[in-house]
Amino acid sequence: LQPEELELPPETGSARPYLNEALGFLGDCDAALGVWGAGGVGKTTVLKWVRDVCGRVAPFFDHVLLLAASRDCTVAKLQKEVVAVLGLRDAPTEQAQAAGILSFLRDKSFLLLLDGVWERLDLERVGIPQPLGVVAGRVRKVVVASRSEAVCADMGCRKKIKMECMSEDDAWSLFEANAGEEAIRGDAQISTLARQVAAECNGLPLFLATVGRAMSNKRTAEEWGDAFDKLKKPQLTSTAPGQDKGAHALVKFCFDSLESDTVRECLLTCALWPEDHNISKDELVQCWIGLGLLPKYDDVDESLRFGHTVVAILESARLLEQGDNHRHNMCPSDTHVRLHDVVRDAALQLAPGKWLVRAGVGLREPPRDEALWRDVELVSLMHNAIEEAPAKAGGALSDAQPASLMLQCNRALPRRMLQAIQHFTRLTYLDLEDTGILDAFPMEVCCLVNLEFLNLSRNRILSLPMELGNLSQLKYLHLRDNYYIQITVPPGLISRLAKLQVLDLFTASIVSVADDYVAPVIDDLESSGARMPWLGIWMDNTRDARRLARLAPGVRARSIHLRKLDGARTLELLSAQHAAGRRRRGGGQRGGGGGDVPAAEAAGAAGA
Repeated sequence: LQPEELELPPETGSARPYLNEALGFLGDCDAALGVWGAGGVGKTTVLKWVRDVCGRVAPFFDHVLLLAASRDCTVAKLQKEVVAVLGLRDAPTEQAQAAGILSFLRDKSFLLLLDGVWERLDLERVGIPQPLGVVAGRVRKVVVASRSEAVCADMGCRKKIKMECMSEDDAWSLFEANAGEEAIRGDAQISTLARQVAAECNGLPLFLATVGRAMSNKRTAEEWGDAFDKLKKPQLTSTAPGQDKGAHALVKFCFDSLESDTVRECLLTCALWPEDHNISKDELVQCWIGLGLLPKYDDVDESLRFGHTVVAILESARLLEQGDNHRHNMCPSDTHVRLHDVVRDAALQLAPGKWLVRAGVGLREPPRDEALWRDVELVSLMHNAIEEAPAKAGGALSDAQPASLMLQCNRALPRRMLQAIQHFTRLTYLDLEDTGILDAFPMEVCCLVNLEFLNLSRNRILSLPMELGNLSQLKYLHLRDNYYIQITVPPGLISRLAKLQVLDLFTASIVSVADDYVAPVIDDLESSGARMPWLGIWMDNTRDARRLARLAPGVRARSIHLRKLDGARTLELLSAQHAAGRRRRGGGQRGGGGGDVPAAEAAGAAGA
């Protein structure tokens, strides 16, 4: 098919000519195409459409990779994205990873879509086969999206497409569709004001949609007039170099228009993830609960439901976009969301208090500037490569007392970093997921007596120490997807954690190093009569499963991995007292997978 012959949804709208031109590039002799224009003009949207429909125009590509380059992009970051999209194995070094990527792609045709490029990237160091073009019958092409025409040229793009802002008529149509035609067309005064409000969006689709949604519940001329007055007065007085003050004012308007402080605070925390990152909705809601942003409910499931409602509100407001789930090859996916970089920039300026956010920027060590750490309340250094830390107590970290610290996905986090943060005694939130913790539990954590949220998932921890019971304020303990099946839990530990609401020990691993680890957990829950609204656990026998079922409704199992069911034909795993919506995971003798089954339906399920 020719691009013009494709039947596409009407939402392609005014972007259709740019999409047609980009699709036409797939069949020509050029190796690289640049797409450039202002932030919010729709470059990412065009790249996503190219990814989704290129198979109908250019079916010869074996692989289509859409990667977010973003600011401060590193070779390692791009490699991580390539590995995720292609489902390759991680390698220990950049050189080894590049060799693996090169070996996989060398004999294949591929289309590489690079979004949000800020400077020239060395694709050869990433492992992308060179040269681009048609090589030995294989087609290798790249599309680069950037705000800068010069960057496109630096990336070798001879052919370039400039995306212009929307025409007045197209802009009005998009704005009216999001704001609601009925209210606007029913009142001449509102209609006039609405066109003035739409004009303040400068023809940028991002803001025509978000501002339009923000105005969708306004029904009086006074409300529309007030909105126009606010948009004429930018409320952000300073922006970082390269950032658009007018765009930030539009984000601020949409931010202020959200329905509650809770929703506004939740939006701001989305900026803690790296730029253009695909954020898991479950991870996001877990974070909001841990930070105490959501209303206090007796039932954790109510908090989870409320959190997902907030996600839906932010998606409806067009402030969160649909993301991709590379792990399950779902692109796009209803399990992940993404924050546009323009919205993220403004969110970091709107943050309450002092935040230190250096997420996904390739850090090898924590920032050394003492001024950055002084009086900081929240620190996000997640998704970096921190492997060095202060050699001794002192320096930039010595006087820091943040309340929240996010270090997840620093896969070789040094022990000295943990030694440094043990003095952060004000911490209530600590995320150490996937930080390369091997075997021994980091005892430094046991000094953080004010912790309420602790995430140590996706590490290789063998056992929990009794000293963990010092964390008397702990409410949420996540140890999910540990490398080993069983984490040894000492008798009496769980009952000491009197405020614990979430204990997640679930794993799908089959690496076993201990016997009967779960008995102390159930013993504690039985003897203390403690409530556990959210439990994820691995069990090795039917006896423990029956004991767990008898603890309902005070103890509610949400994720269960069963194996070695010893020929049991039926198993009353969870009674109806476990609230509907809990889920059970089952496995055979070797702990294999099995689908999720609503717990209310799990009673009487057969096991092998």
